[in-house]
Amino acid sequence: MVFSGAQRGKLSLRRFRTFTVAGIPPVSGKLTYAVHWDGGGNFRWSTTSATVAVKYPVSLTLTGPASASTGTRLTFNGIVQSGGLDYSRIPLLVERTVTNGSVTTKLPRVIPRVDGSYSFTDRPVGVGDYSYTVQWVGNDTNIPAKASHNVRVQG
Repeated sequence: MVFSGAQRGKLSLRRFRTFTVAGIPPVSGKLTYAVHWDGGGNFRWSTTSATVAVKYPVSLTLTGPASASTGTRLTFNGIVQSGGLDYSRIPLLVERTVTNGSVTTKLPRVIPRVDGSYSFTDRPVGVGDYSYTVQWVGNDTNIPAKASHNVRVQG
């Protein structure tokens, strides 16, 4: 078995001459698994390969107040974490939904700090239940992630 040209190992054939390659890839992207069999006295050698797309999982959190008064400035905080991400280059999408009226507003994008932490503020003007959602849309090496937080705004 050749794993991304770097790791080698031995496989054992199971019943019906099948095998499984399993492991944790050291990198993300397109990886090729190649298997080579040297053959034997009655059989010639054989080789096969499979290419798979591997993406890192992303952890995204969002915290903030549970309740507030109308017109109060609210501060939200969170952290985005994943292998292989330059956090200062990932724009996070932010939306505010007034759940009792189903009105969604896109807020300015947020760029995390170098350590993955981020924050943003908002000032709701009406009474209602608000849901704030932060989303990372993903890329070639990282899967998408989403976090939400609810706030009840009273007069």
